[in-house]
Amino acid sequence: MPPFLFWSLMTIAVLCAAAAIWSFWCSLRFLLRAIRCDGKVVGLKESDSDKCGWKVTKAPIFKFKDLNGKTHVVTSSVYTWPARFKKGDPIRVLYLPEDPKSADYPSWFGLWAVTVFFAGSSGICLALAIMGVD
Repeated sequence: MPPFLFWSLMTIAVLCAAAAIWSFWCSLRFLLRAIRCDGKVVGLKESDSDKCGWKVTKAPIFKFKDLNGKTHVVTSSVYTWPARFKKGDPIRVLYLPEDPKSADYPSWFGLWAVTVFFAGSSGICLALAIMGVD
């Protein structure tokens, strides 16, 4: 393997590992600081993926009351197909007390998918670099 390719793969592996660590830290920090409460699904937001001929995914729009009793309405960042929730469903909510608009429901995908993607990409680049060494 040419040295340029080896060092390119190693650089990508290191950058992906750094992104995985950063993503892991952000998710863990959110989980450790978040307040847990119950909410209610008030609607569903459709993604724009149908424009590409894909399945339409949906994210729950939910409301919840924070510790001060103030009601907040938030759209989840996690879209699924088929829809995981329907209008009127109860939903577990996590939010940061200083930023209630950060609220979302706890899902594996929403919390860890980016971390797994970058960690896997780092591992693949590292493996390719090591396997290519003569």
